[in-house]
Amino acid sequence: MFEMHGQTSYFTKVWAICVRLVSSGRPMLYSFQTSLPKLPVPSVSDTIRRYLESVRPLLDDKEYHHKEALAKDFQNKMAPRLQKYLILKSWWATNYVSDWWEEYIYLRGRTPIMVNSNYYVMDFVLIKNTELQAARLGNVVHAMITYRRRLDREQIKPVMALGIVPMCSYQMERMFNTTRIPGKETDVLQHLAESRHVAVYHKGRFFKVWLYEGSSSKDSSGSRGSPGRCCP
Repeated sequence: MFEMHGQTSYFTKVWAICVRLVSSGRPMLYSFQTSLPKLPVPSVSDTIRRYLESVRPLLDDKEYHHKEALAKDFQNKMAPRLQKYLILKSWWATNYVSDWWEEYIYLRGRTPIMVNSNYYVMDFVLIKNTELQAARLGNVVHAMITYRRRLDREQIKPVMALGIVPMCSYQMERMFNTTRIPGKETDVLQHLAESRHVAVYHKGRFFKVWLYEGSSSKDSSGSRGSPGRCCP
């Protein structure tokens, strides 16, 4: 994955063969989590080189030379010590940057979420098999709960880059039962182990619609507090 295309090393080929042998059956969603390669720490010189290349088209000569001088000063003074800290963290963390990214970039970001975050909207919302809003809602909820059941049972196949390299599936468990609680300086992610209802928003009001009765899933059209009662 980190090698040049067409220049695959012998070690990588052996690793790819092992992955194919292991995944020849039906791997579960988190089957490869413990065998994922760690994120490598790039060299300081390579990082600075790519940074200067990225800003060069945006700056005139005077501004670019100023940035170049600052980059060289950083490389000679602060970078060696910070690089050691990153290397030390990479020895015990599978990804040396993911927790910092989530905390300081994502949760502490104070920009408006609606226009800056990656919200997902149903891509089939314009396909109307029926004109009944409650019926469409029932179909969507049923499909989502069916998918969540497969997710909980790890029946979803892991994402594989080029059909060989397994990708991290950690974020999949946050697709459901997860919310972001606002805070003054930083937000907090809350993930519930189990949730048995959906929240329905209709005409300025929220409804708590239960999906299960006992241990079995109920049909959306006949459940207590069904969408039909709040979405005429």
